[in-house]
Amino acid sequence: MNCSEELSESDQQKAERIIGEMLRRAGWEDADLSKLRKGDRQKARMAARLRRETTMTWAWLAERLSMGHWRTAASAFRAIENSTIYH
Repeated sequence: MNCSEELSESDQQKAERIIGEMLRRAGWEDADLSKLRKGDRQKARMAARLRRETTMTWAWLAERLSMGHWRTAASAFRAIENSTIYH
């Protein structure tokens, strides 16, 4: 295993830990993510936090949070960011 693979594993572990924290805080289980809308506001907040605190890609976030295509995750993120800036 090279350094970049180790770093990626570390980033993914951190992302999974953060997801676990956020799921517990929301009172959700992993399976609940697929039951919610792809652009669900809380899932978008989760994606926003993960983008701020990890190096995980939009594609990884979209798949992990059951948000469909990576563009859905990115759009939901932008909507959250814009609403916190202007409201």
